[in-house]
Amino acid sequence: MPRTACATRIRPIGACSWSVTRGADILRYGAAHGLGVRVDGGDVEALIARTLPRRRTSRRKSFETDLIDGRWFWIEHTVLPNGWVLTVGTDISALKHNEKSLRQAHEAALLASRTDALTGLPNRRYIMELLDEALATSRQSGSGLCVAIIDIDHFKDINDTYGHDAGDVVLQHFAQACRERLPPEAILAGSEARSSCCS
Repeated sequence: MPRTACATRIRPIGACSWSVTRGADILRYGAAHGLGVRVDGGDVEALIARTLPRRRTSRRKSFETDLIDGRWFWIEHTVLPNGWVLTVGTDISALKHNEKSLRQAHEAALLASRTDALTGLPNRRYIMELLDEALATSRQSGSGLCVAIIDIDHFKDINDTYGHDAGDVVLQHFAQACRERLPPEAILAGSEARSSCCS
């Protein structure tokens, strides 16, 4: 991983120093020209006010930061005995990309394990988890809870007469119709040819 290092001399706390001013100027220049550290909300002065006073609060400090160009760096600041601050930056962009990919894969696998592939509704296992949570919340708050189990009449006849593809379309249409008609706080789930709803 590429590493870069620099050192700046810092005067004792409470004194104005050229290094701190220079550091602030570097941040301002970067923000104005689309370079360097990504600034949340675009307020570079707030970043300076937040970070520079903490710069020497401990002898050694490590953190990760992302740059405007999409790269990520692991930064290590060390205050040396002679008053200089040694800063070493290591490019960890590849690690962050892998971390993001793993997180997205985990989230996708979790969603798939909780979702009925045909209708996109929570599956039977997940609705049981949600129902347990809703029951616990209802007991704690003393509020009511309504659970409805909905069965499509003669669904087997639809499958037998028109085939499973037609039955799938009926289930998808039914799920969409329920989504459109139920209030946002209602939880709709599907289990084979049966749907459950709780609110």
